[in-house]
Amino acid sequence: MEHQSNQQSCEHIPSEDDVLEAIFNPEMPFGSATKEPELHGLDEEALEDAGDEQRLREKEREGVKLAEDGRLEEALEVFNVVINERPNRGSGYNNRAQVYQIKGDKESAMKDLNRAIEECPLTTRVAQQAYAQRAILKRLSDDTDGARKDFEMAGKYGNVWARHEAVKLNPYAALCNQMLRQAVNKLSGNQPSDSRKE
Repeated sequence: MEHQSNQQSCEHIPSEDDVLEAIFNPEMPFGSATKEPELHGLDEEALEDAGDEQRLREKEREGVKLAEDGRLEEALEVFNVVINERPNRGSGYNNRAQVYQIKGDKESAMKDLNRAIEECPLTTRVAQQAYAQRAILKRLSDDTDGARKDFEMAGKYGNVWARHEAVKLNPYAALCNQMLRQAVNKLSGNQPSDSRKE
């Protein structure tokens, strides 16, 4: 009975994609390939009705294109306009932080990401990006624990790459995955042969 109740409590049923993920990305937690996000931000479709949201998105796309073309100062000006028009909109800070990172201004990038995460309501997509961006900055400044926590948050919002990075920074999870790999190899008959045997 206890075994049956434990089975019923499992929320995620691994799929073929999960098995392939475990083979090709063994550091990832098993079942992560099709795992649903634990956290959800604001509904992006709902924001379409919020005044001139569509116009601000078009403006942001313009800024992204400028940044991709290497016109960083012009891109910053565009994102400044977006932020000034809607100071509580996280996407503007997230995008401007990316430009600051390209320019090598990590301090300004961190300030924008902190503002986005701590003071703005976020959509799921922006939350994935902002937490992952801040995690990268924290890792570059040797704040491993802070980076791991932000990668975990990005993962909870559905960022699979961030979940992978969080596991790499968690020695206990890495050890568990190594033990799981060994068990799977043993069960499948792929256990490394012992060269000492004759």
